[in-house]
Amino acid sequence: GSQAEALRTDGKRIILLNVKLASFQDTILMNNNGDLVYIRDSLIQGDTDFMWGGSTSFITNCEIRTLTSGTQITQARTSANTNGFSFVGCQITRSNASITGCGFGRDLGFTDNSVAFINCIVGDHISGWQNADPRDWEYGLTNSSGFPTNYNGVQLPAGDPRLLLALSATNWLYG
Repeated sequence: GSQAEALRTDGKRIILLNVKLASFQDTILMNNNGDLVYIRDSLIQGDTDFMWGGSTSFITNCEIRTLTSGTQITQARTSANTNGFSFVGCQITRSNASITGCGFGRDLGFTDNSVAFINCIVGDHISGWQNADPRDWEYGLTNSSGFPTNYNGVQLPAGDPRLLLALSATNWLYG
């Protein structure tokens, strides 16, 4: 019922497949700058900044579930020379319809952070980024009814090198 990591990653190469990570604040700490984390076909749920840290992480085909109103999904502490977190083809959901006023993330002063949401289905509880920074990217987002939508992050155009980078696990995770 309070802050507790369900998983803390500390390692150069970490792969999570078909896992369920459940907690509240700080569900997964993708800890170190320079660590590479790949997550696929998984459920990650929490409330305040429940996906956070300094690693380079590629998250694909996952359900990212918010448990509490007024909270943020990410709090990236990545640096300017790293790729950060890329969410590709994920479903951004909530545990029930009463949850509202949530966001993709906040920076808490880490303005070099990098978070991309690419080709994701975004639930109606998401209102955008708490602090939209130059490396908060969006592309191809749809709402829960299947209609295209966008928020207050940087809208990447088709063919943009940043989009091509964020779409590829190989490129995002440095080969």
